[in-house]
Amino acid sequence: MLNAVSSTELGMVMMSNGKENTDELEIVSGSKYELVPTGDKLVSGEDLLELIVPPEAPNCPVPSLRDASDGKFHTGDLFIEVNPGKYLCKGRNDNWIKMEVALRCDTVSIEANVMETCGDDLVSAVVVVGVGRPCPTMIIEPRDKSLSSDGADTEDAVRELKEDVLRRITPFHKRRYMHERIDDTRYIIVVPQGTLPRTVTKGNVRRKEAEQAFETVLNAVYAK
Repeated sequence: MLNAVSSTELGMVMMSNGKENTDELEIVSGSKYELVPTGDKLVSGEDLLELIVPPEAPNCPVPSLRDASDGKFHTGDLFIEVNPGKYLCKGRNDNWIKMEVALRCDTVSIEANVMETCGDDLVSAVVVVGVGRPCPTMIIEPRDKSLSSDGADTEDAVRELKEDVLRRITPFHKRRYMHERIDDTRYIIVVPQGTLPRTVTKGNVRRKEAEQAFETVLNAVYAK
């Protein structure tokens, strides 16, 4: 079985070597791509590299999609080099937020764990935010639509939901670095279904817009 990375704009970009039985990726032979350090490192020490397409590459997208500052196409796809010429994909640039300590937080892994442990019965959607904060905060839409109403009973139900979610995700967060941990229910915000901003085409939650929309709420969370 082969592991591969491709995109609509570029086609096949990287592929693993079937003979080596590993997830490590190599740039497709004959391609013209650059893997450029973003200036950020993982806590484990590896540089985060962005895949960039120079204008002379035959599959470089049209000029309107390229970066105006250098004329290159910045994919936003991040990798680390684990061996010379061998890479592992680390997701999209948008999925790594820079924390107060200037280290990056892998939001997608946190979100995936929430949906894996809570998606069947507690959580219908989640987004992790917290740019420039000491730790991340997750904003969740519950599966129970009744939690969108007001009243003391709802407050109790929301508190119970937060506690249930925290209990289920705690084993995962105990294995994460301190700046990536959610270890208190105050870092879990519950909003009614349909509240989180989404893309029109795929309905994906828009992280940056969510961070902006809930800035006042987040300020209050971190002020405690």
